[in-house]
Amino acid sequence: MAHASVINAQLSKLGVRPTRWFRAELRELEHILHENEEIKSFATGRYFGGLAILVATDHRLILVDKKPMFLSVEDIRYDMISEINYSSRLLNSHITVFTINKQHSFMSSFKNRNQLRHLTYFVQQRILILHQNMTFQNNVGSDASQQSYQHSTPFRAPYYRNTQHVSQTIGAIANRATSAAPNPFAKNQLLMKLRWSRF
Repeated sequence: MAHASVINAQLSKLGVRPTRWFRAELRELEHILHENEEIKSFATGRYFGGLAILVATDHRLILVDKKPMFLSVEDIRYDMISEINYSSRLLNSHITVFTINKQHSFMSSFKNRNQLRHLTYFVQQRILILHQNMTFQNNVGSDASQQSYQHSTPFRAPYYRNTQHVSQTIGAIANRATSAAPNPFAKNQLLMKLRWSRF
């Protein structure tokens, strides 16, 4: 749980001043954020359910909509995002986030278009860093398994008279060589589309 003063300080650091229409969402954000979670980007606007806020932290992307007797919270982890689209028009800007099984759309006014654009670029950077780290870990794991396989005792068929023992040995070596499987959610390539319109 994050304190209200901490949230206000982080928003002031970003140069964001939400209007009174989003006070309920900010109060609810105190119960959603973790104690050490930091807000990196912030945008106000609307989605299919009405007015809401879109918050990008160092761990996740959060959409909060709070109304009397109604609360909607969308928690989107960065490793679940497969594609992100951003478009800007004369009167508004629009972002679409695709996950493994869902599509999230968020629209901001012309006045707050820079907030949504900054949030889009931040999310893109977080996903690219995540993909690079996973690729590096997979490469390190495959190199280590390959070295251990090369330095192991060579396979000698005459000493394995039992065919079942031979299949188990070969299967164990194959499992060690492919032990570093990538996260299925981050397996897809990140796509980002920017569309601009002057009219």
